[in-house]
Parts: sequence; structure tokens; C-alpha cells
Amino acid sequence: MVPARYGLGLALGLMVLFFLTTTWIECRAQLPDFKSASAVKRPNALLEGLVKGAVSNLPLEGASICIKETGQYAFANQQGHFSLQTDQINGTLVIRFEGYETVEVQYEGGALIKGQTTIRLNKDASAIPPLVVGDSIPDMLWDMPLAVINHPAGRTQLTLREYKDSKLLILDFWATWCAPCVKSVQKWQDATARYHENGLAVMAVNVGFFSKTLPFMNQRKWTLPAAVGENTHLLNSYFFDRYQVGGVVWIKEGRIAAISYENDENMEKLPLILSGKSVAFHSTSLNSHQKPSIPNQ
Repeated sequence: MVPARYGLGLALGLMVLFFLTTTWIECRAQLPDFKSASAVKRPNALLEGLVKGAVSNLPLEGASICIKETGQYAFANQQGHFSLQTDQINGTLVIRFEGYETVEVQYEGGALIKGQTTIRLNKDASAIPPLVVGDSIPDMLWDMPLAVINHPAGRTQLTLREYKDSKLLILDFWATWCAPCVKSVQKWQDATARYHENGLAVMAVNVGFFSKTLPFMNQRKWTLPAAVGENTHLLNSYFFDRYQVGGVVWIKEGRIAAISYENDENMEKLPLILSGKSVAFHSTSLNSHQKPSIPNQ
């Protein structure tokens, strides 16, 4: 015969077991979709977007898109579009393209953040030596290929070396949406008509999206050639410490004579320079490391 104390202990143990089992069942029942969550694999995320050049706004075919956390990757097609399927719902995309800065982009909930599906890459200017007033123009800058529009001979590409023998070479950085810049280009258009035979050469460097640039120039009957495309970012980086709109670089005898920021700054010195006389530029004609840039678009 079993002692009473053992019977009591057995009964208490069964009660505790029953209580724990009931509690576990109730807690399990409160979990949303417990059965489906444990039995069905979470659906894949489909990451889609575009990779373009920051200056030209043209697609960068072949750019690589990699998920930082998993190593999965895809490549941009001819239109710059990429599509990448993954189980990694949240993470970081690393976008690389030879000659351009690498960019990291966050995505959440299996998609790129709304409004950020187009990823624009800048040219990698990290190896470019910053130039200041008085410096000689290096060979790598003279020989850098530049896409060009509105060239009087119909050229589509050239280098600054073609202007090296000019008495004065002007690089005017501008964009169609920048009203002061447009006024500046107009001044140099007028100056070219007057002083071209005296050795003045002017290159208008467009630093905005250039799809509307040629019609814009044609409407104003400008005959100045305009550098466009991704390498204008590199050209900009030689003279300014940030992407600059509205600066004018004066290059005389292969050296930087001045960097102007105002439309009329040093313009009265132009005929003297072209006549071979030595002139002193305004003290306000400073390198961009000494003066803030005009905000970009």
C-alpha cells in the first residue's frame, strides 16, 4: 500500500504538469500564424533600381550591385537597370563601377527606399591633385578626354591640349538653371567674338544634366564649345574642393592665373592680358579652398 504522502506528491505533480501544459498551449495559440510561420519559407525580396552617372544622367551598363551582408550580386543592364532577388529583407547594397566612387545604399522591407531607386555615381576624383593659383596645368589634365557639344567644326570629343598655345584659356563652369552662370557665358561669348583673333579661347564647361544644353545654347546663338559628360566632374575637381557651379578659371601660358567668381571680375584686364602685358588680378580672385562654392542643383 502506497503511503499517503506519496499519493499527495503525485497528485501535486500532475496538477503542476497540467498547468504548465495548458499555459504553453494558450501562449502558442496567441502567436500569429504560428503554424504557417514555422512551416512556410519567407518569400524572397526583389530589389530593383537604376544606376546612372551623376553628371550625364546616362545609364552605367555593367555596374555591379552587391548585398553587403550576403555577397549576392547582379549587374546593371544597358539601360542601367538591375534586379536582385534575395531572402535578406533588410540590408545594404554596395554599388561599384570602374572609375567611379563606390556607393552604399540601405534597403528596408525588401525594397529600396521610395524615391531612392535611381542611384547616381560620381567619377572618382580621389587621385586628382588640387591646383591653386600659380600652378602649372599637369599633362594628365591637358590630355583628359572631354565630350563636347556645339563645337564649330562638329567635334564630339577633344582635350584641353588643343588650346594650350592660346594666349589665354578660359574655363567657365555653368549650368542652364544657374542665371548668373548663363550671364557669365554670354559675356565670354561676346568676348570671344571680339578677341578670338587675339588668342582668346573659351570652353564653357556644363556641370548639370546636359540633355537640354545644346537647344539652350542654340536658342541664344552661342558658338562656344561646351564640355559635357562625366569627365566634367574630374575637370571641376582640379580647381575646386567641391562640385562647383559658377566659377571661371583663367589659364595663361599653361598656369592658373586666377579663379573668378563674379561676372565682371577681372574682365577689364582681358585686353591687357591678350596684348602681352603683365597684370595683377583682383585679390578676390581666390582658389575655392579660400571661398565657399555656389550650391549645386
